[in-house]
Amino acid sequence: IELNQDDERGDYTKFKQIAAFNVEWSKFTIGAQAEYLYYSDPEIVDPLDLDRLRNDFELRRYFFDYQTDKFLGRLGTFFSSFGRGLTLYVQKNDVLGLDEPIHGAVARLTLKNLDITALGGRVTEPILQNQFNREFEDNVMGGRILARLPLDLYIGGSAVKAELDRFFPEGTDDVEVWSVEAGGTSLWGVLDLAGEWSELDKTEGSRSKEGYGRYYSASVYVGPVSILAEYKDYFNFDYRYN
Repeated sequence: IELNQDDERGDYTKFKQIAAFNVEWSKFTIGAQAEYLYYSDPEIVDPLDLDRLRNDFELRRYFFDYQTDKFLGRLGTFFSSFGRGLTLYVQKNDVLGLDEPIHGAVARLTLKNLDITALGGRVTEPILQNQFNREFEDNVMGGRILARLPLDLYIGGSAVKAELDRFFPEGTDDVEVWSVEAGGTSLWGVLDLAGEWSELDKTEGSRSKEGYGRYYSASVYVGPVSILAEYKDYFNFDYRYN
């Protein structure tokens, strides 16, 4: 139970209850999380409280997993990001109070020197819902391949295609973004290197925009001391999920 006191809006009580379960059997796992919300006076709720955009009762999490030593498949809700997040970044944000996962399916295959990920689903945008007072639901699909090389080196790439609900006029915008990444971990026992190069094409109605993103980093570890150097270069490179 939370009590909010404000001289202008008055006092109200917020009640939030969460119920969750997980059931495991052999290689299968099924689970869900439901939330119940109650406000004593919805008319004076803090506008920054994004919980107010949700229904009184809502199924926030649900999943059906199948997992082996080399494969993981999930139907339901999940968070995901590719590489440094240049092509895809959908994660929980505790600072802003955002907790909106992807609703769909994801599959990951882990071989001796190769990782393959493919996913697809929809994502809701509570901040935009709060700002424009209507629902925003976007569709994303994509994949990532990462190859592990000798000497603790790696190389890979990812690609994502998204359909985004437009602010105004109502409709959808299309985004296609891809990246190539390479680096190394624990080189000579003290050095991590990473680099990612990405291109983005965005179609907004009759207009088309192109952009790029570049990220480089080097980390050195010597005993208790660590030094991190980063370089970032972005041009027309923002969309909702990177």
